[in-house]
Amino acid sequence: MDELPDVILLKIFSFLPIADLGRASRVCYQWQRIAYDHSLWKAVNLRRVANNMSEELLQSLIRTRMSPLLSTLHFGGCKVSHDVFMELARKCKRIKHLVFGRGSKLRGSCMKRPATYDFPSELELLELRPVKGDFSFIRRISRHFCSLKYLGIGVMTSKGNVPHIFTKLNNLVILDCTNCDTITDDVLSKVAQNCSLLESVCLNGCKMVYGSTFSEFLSCCPRLKTLLLRYTPIRDECFSFRAWNNVQLQEIDISACAQLTQIGLCNLVSRMRSIRYLNLSYCGVGRAVTDAVLLEMASRRNCSNLEMLDVRWSLTLTPDALFALAQASPKLKCLGVYQSSNISPAAMAEVLIALPRLETLEYGAFGKAALSDSMFIPNLIRYCKVIKSLSLINFASVDANSDTIVLNALSEGCAVIRRINLCEPDPSLLGLIQRVTDFTRSKITQKWQCVLPPPVHTLDTIIASLRYSHPLQ
Repeated sequence: MDELPDVILLKIFSFLPIADLGRASRVCYQWQRIAYDHSLWKAVNLRRVANNMSEELLQSLIRTRMSPLLSTLHFGGCKVSHDVFMELARKCKRIKHLVFGRGSKLRGSCMKRPATYDFPSELELLELRPVKGDFSFIRRISRHFCSLKYLGIGVMTSKGNVPHIFTKLNNLVILDCTNCDTITDDVLSKVAQNCSLLESVCLNGCKMVYGSTFSEFLSCCPRLKTLLLRYTPIRDECFSFRAWNNVQLQEIDISACAQLTQIGLCNLVSRMRSIRYLNLSYCGVGRAVTDAVLLEMASRRNCSNLEMLDVRWSLTLTPDALFALAQASPKLKCLGVYQSSNISPAAMAEVLIALPRLETLEYGAFGKAALSDSMFIPNLIRYCKVIKSLSLINFASVDANSDTIVLNALSEGCAVIRRINLCEPDPSLLGLIQRVTDFTRSKITQKWQCVLPPPVHTLDTIIASLRYSHPLQ
């Protein structure tokens, strides 16, 4: 190892987790010099070492290791004080992405009068959703974080700090306010007045958003592509505004919005021209998504770009309306259908004929259904050649031999299928799973886990795309 040139050691060290990098720095002076190289500290993820990271150690790490060129820092679950923020602001003036993970906590300054400091002016992403603690520093967010493009605030971070934190965030593109009770219709109005470049807004779980100011919000934010409203008390009236015609929404989630009815959904789908992702699961407590809603979309040809449709827990939906929508949606790749009493496996088999591009399907019948008692799986094999993930809910096995043949045929007939998820299987299926697993290339699981994809243009996607200097973390 002594004869290895620095450039080779530097490459080797780039694959080490931070903890191992610290150990390597204690071997000799050469290794210490290489372990401290700025190229290894441009993007740092502390998630795996957060539990053993004291405030003193964190400050020391920032002072001695963090590069002035640091652009991305993931604190993980670290406990962070305002003093740490000050140290970071002094040392790393080019930081662009600052992320806190689950378990993170902010602590106030030890000083009686906290020092005023300017946070790095190039900060583009600030993720505060999972954090708890003292957020007095955030009162200055509109002064110091003017370059922010991506912001996540949560239950704790939003208290007492909205709406004034948005006053100078004129460059904001993605805003995620999941479960923020302080986000109201009036706050949305303030956001609209200051953040006209918004493309993605997540209001999932915001219980004080009723949609009364959506007209102003949509008019001021013509670039809006993604709007997530799951578990909000929005009403039908919010979809009657003409301002919906001003935006080209591509992704919308109004699942579990209990106050919506068929009237509001028909208004919405009649105005959508570029929709790609549509989540209507359990909308209106399962009563809002009717045949009229899907037929409205199909008749207006507003679903030519639709790729993902979730209509699980749509209790009154019929296969005829679903088939009509499938025919009008040539790009549909992901579909969720569950607890629709009229859509039996035999009926679903007919719908599959219109879905040649289907890649992901989550389907469950109303009550127990047998695997091999209909043309459901044969039609899946015949018409859905590119299916990759399949989730079957509440199925049972009537004839073990026939069902084994059916599952093996599914794995062989759909060459790219990699996952078959049997959710809440009848006990009769448990033994069958073991028999099939030994002979199939597909991964067969029993986890209750949705296989349908989340929306794409979100803060979570941006955070997941960040790359760190140490790829093993």
